[in-house]
Amino acid sequence: MHPILFSIGDFHFRTYTLTSIVAMVISMVVVRSEVRRLKWPIENPIWFTAQCTLLGWVGAHLLYAITRFNDYDWLPWLKLTFIDWGHGNVWFGGFLLTWGFIHVVAKRKGIPILAMWDVGCFAANVALAFGRWGCFFGGCCYGSPTDLPTHYWVPNREGYTGWLHPTPVYEFTFLMIVFAWLWRRRKRNTYDGQTAVNYLLTTSLGRIVIECFRGDTIRGFVLGPITTSQFLGLALFITGVVFHFRFNPKYKAKQS
Repeated sequence: MHPILFSIGDFHFRTYTLTSIVAMVISMVVVRSEVRRLKWPIENPIWFTAQCTLLGWVGAHLLYAITRFNDYDWLPWLKLTFIDWGHGNVWFGGFLLTWGFIHVVAKRKGIPILAMWDVGCFAANVALAFGRWGCFFGGCCYGSPTDLPTHYWVPNREGYTGWLHPTPVYEFTFLMIVFAWLWRRRKRNTYDGQTAVNYLLTTSLGRIVIECFRGDTIRGFVLGPITTSQFLGLALFITGVVFHFRFNPKYKAKQS
């Protein structure tokens, strides 16, 4: 593991920060390409993507702090929430906050919100995929013990002394496959919001499955063995199913 790339005094530049920057740059390229193709009235798509990324970091960290509320007294928790930004993030927090932001931008610019969702999902996919490399090098979000040849070693993690599933690598690989599929078929969409629907359906199921191979307990549990991410993943999958029937013109015609 290599969580810190370099240090200058008390300042530590983390590998997670580097992977987040890489994710932001790639997201900028993707969003800029789609904004130009769709001829949207967004004067500076790079700045728009940067805003989404920064809000994603804020939302992800705040949700992480909320999940750790019972682990700290008030002052340490406030320090974790507002000062120690390098300690952890929960992806869904950033996803939800950014989702709300693009709604505001779409309304102000007169852009169809469903089309904005489609483009936003590409950026969200890239952000999570490359963020997982930060998790990999940081030694978090690791898997449960395994004898598979894909195993890797994470030292001193909750009593595990053997080889573990490289769940961050699993998720990166899965998300890149999803991205390639969505990107290739985006011009064949039959309605606005179709990319978003496919994104919600595929990534939520993938997250639910990958969570089964994780071994860390910091991710939190909602009910028995069901983790926070699995619960949210199930909610997003149901949302994707509802959106599919609501936005698809084929089903709209049947309802009318």
